[in-house]
Amino acid sequence: MRRGSCSPLCINYLIMRARERQGILKKECKKMGRPTDNPRDKRIGLRLSEKELDLLQHLADTTGQTRVDTIVSALEMMSKSVDIGG
Repeated sequence: MRRGSCSPLCINYLIMRARERQGILKKECKKMGRPTDNPRDKRIGLRLSEKELDLLQHLADTTGQTRVDTIVSALEMMSKSVDIGG
């Protein structure tokens, strides 16, 4: 390969190798969030109509919550109303 013709993948590889040589491990670069007793490490996919998504966003904006927190709040309210606990 001629000098100056390195692809982006090659450049990323060279950067990674340089970091390894400097002792910077990948796990040290890992992002850390706030510690929690109830981590949200499970993922689901969700299909919504535009009307449903607009309603979810409106509820989130109105309550000052994220969309995920809005869904979790709705689940908690529903579990109490059908008396399944939670």
